[in-house]
Amino acid sequence: MKYLKELQNEYAHLVINEGLRIQKGQRLVINCPVEGAYFARLCAKAAYEAGCKDVLMRWTDDTMTKYHYLYAADEVFDEVNDWDTLMLDTVSAEGAAWLAIAAADPENLKDCDPERLHRAQISSGKARENFRKREQNNDFPWCVCSIPTAAWAKAVFPDLESGDAVERLWKEIFSACRVELGKTEENWKQHTKDIQRHVEMLNAYN
Repeated sequence: MKYLKELQNEYAHLVINEGLRIQKGQRLVINCPVEGAYFARLCAKAAYEAGCKDVLMRWTDDTMTKYHYLYAADEVFDEVNDWDTLMLDTVSAEGAAWLAIAAADPENLKDCDPERLHRAQISSGKARENFRKREQNNDFPWCVCSIPTAAWAKAVFPDLESGDAVERLWKEIFSACRVELGKTEENWKQHTKDIQRHVEMLNAYN
């Protein structure tokens, strides 16, 4: 795709400056799959340029996640890790921004025991209780964005070769997020105006 790197950079700045609106002196936590390290770096750079205090990285990996559910000791799926709870509570309480770069393989866990997945969700929910409350109350800025991975792109466009599927998925993400070379900021300002106009119209109709 022509200008792919430039468009990815504009997308990263959009996420940081509009999606999160990073403030000077604010900390940023980025949750990202290892395949998306290149995009996480763009986001981190954009955040530092905006005055971010520090960027904390939390990496995920589909293969390691699958190994965890297939092979880990059974009791770990009922455990709450104190260090994870402490980290989540600390950054959310201080108002750090949170960016989740979502790009998991949708078929990654299809061979895993659903009972283990369910138990892990319960224990994770306990660990994230305070974090989720603050998130729902918008006590800290948070944003979810997506980038293509080969597995996800092939699931969406099974008839395309892997590289072509990734490129096609990038095009769809850019389109959905109004990313256009040299016009992304302008596009979002217009989008915000349109939303506000609709809000006022609906309010007028009560």
